[in-house]
Amino acid sequence: MTTPARPSDGASSGAHGSSDGPRSDEGGRLELPDAGERPRARRSSPLAGVGAAARASSGTEVRRLLASPMARLAVLALALVPVLYAGLYLWANHDPYERLDQVPAALVVEDEGASTGGVLLSVGSQVARDLEVDGELDWQRTDAQDAAEGVRDGRYEASLLVPATFSSDLASVQQAVSAGDPAPPRQAQLELTTNDATSYLGRTIAERVVAATQQAVADQVGEQAASSFLVGFSTVSQQLQQAADGAGALADGLGQASEGADGLVQGADALLTGQRALAEGADGLATGAGQLADGTGA
Repeated sequence: MTTPARPSDGASSGAHGSSDGPRSDEGGRLELPDAGERPRARRSSPLAGVGAAARASSGTEVRRLLASPMARLAVLALALVPVLYAGLYLWANHDPYERLDQVPAALVVEDEGASTGGVLLSVGSQVARDLEVDGELDWQRTDAQDAAEGVRDGRYEASLLVPATFSSDLASVQQAVSAGDPAPPRQAQLELTTNDATSYLGRTIAERVVAATQQAVADQVGEQAASSFLVGFSTVSQQLQQAADGAGALADGLGQASEGADGLVQGADALLTGQRALAEGADGLATGAGQLADGTGA
């Protein structure tokens, strides 16, 4: 009994390893290569392996970081720090005016006062008292040097200086009018100093102080300043009207002088005409005298 011959292992492997021979799929079907098809080798990109290794490494690092409870707490703390900072900032700035009465501020009054119309004005002291009573800030009376140093080193959040000429500047209108000089009034000024380097609420404090100071000044000198301005402008208006009347009278006088000058010119012309007639008459008289002399000699 004969058995069918089997191909050797080398022949079998050669038949299956050749790319030019028939190929079989998983179902056992044979696929014959095309006549013009060339065998193609598969190439893998070297970056594919690197990307896979990087993904595997990153996943390993994350798992290693979150492996212990302390590592989880550290990551949670890092995530919460920005949230806490933003929350504290919003809480501190949601109403910056709520506790301004506890903010220390220096108040320096150097106003020397002024006398206008027989009345002594001391507006700077009155404004300072109004600010202290109003309580917008924790005002503390001091001198200019201590106020400057306190704002610089952070002991005071702001300083307000009432200069020596504050009252006299407010009364400058009435003083200028009473002196007969309709010069424009001087503007009264206050010096407010803040330090943004030591306080992030410097602008807020400045706005609040300016509003409170304006109100205090208006309460003290509003009516009086308005009255002084009205009286001053009325007096200046009267002086300007008098000057206009004087200018009109001067113009009338100049017109009359012009008319008189015209009459003088006309009189001079008449005098010149008379002089010419007199000269002609003298010439006629001389001619007549000559003729008379000739007749007498004959």
